Amino acid sequence: TVQQYLLDHIYARLAITEQQITVYLEEHPERLVDAPSVRALQIVVASREKAKEIAREIRRGLSFEDAAMQYSLSPEGKSGGDLGFFAKGTMPLVFERAFTMWPGQVSEILESDYGFHLLKLLEKRDEEELPLMKVRDAVEDELLRSAQREAMRKTVEKLREAATLEMPSEKDLEKFMRP
Repeated sequence: TVQQYLLDHIYARLAITEQQITVYLEEHPERLVDAPSVRALQIVVASREKAKEIAREIRRGLSFEDAAMQYSLSPEGKSGGDLGFFAKGTMPLVFERAFTMWPGQVSEILESDYGFHLLKLLEKRDEEELPLMKVRDAVEDELLRSAQREAMRKTVEKLREAATLEMPSEKDLEKFMRP
């Protein structure tokens, strides 16, 4: 009921204008830029010794993807260890090593709380300017959600101010406590 009230009477009055989107993007120019990213494969194992053994097999010709499917403890291991593209700062610290590698390179053994990792860099993408239309809808949705949160906060505040609270007397409380 509350959600329907908000939808019908509060949120229905909200709209984001082109000017609001423009102002937001002027204040947040980073939204129009896709950060540099890398695509890497990983193998995660429980011990440094196992990681050394796998690294030797890869140097002898076993493909990284096959090694990941055979040995990796991580969920993406079943699909060859593909982590997909990721930007700096979006993954655990151990993956930052991929940004200093060249495509095709296999990392040294890297240790984290998850185990011992081997990474293989597949591809690097430089920073790229995004077209406005690719970003516009996401910004509009974000601004609308923010406006909805603020409208809900103000509505709840007004309802609290208008509400009265009556404390029951001792006799009324006793009535509620009896079986």
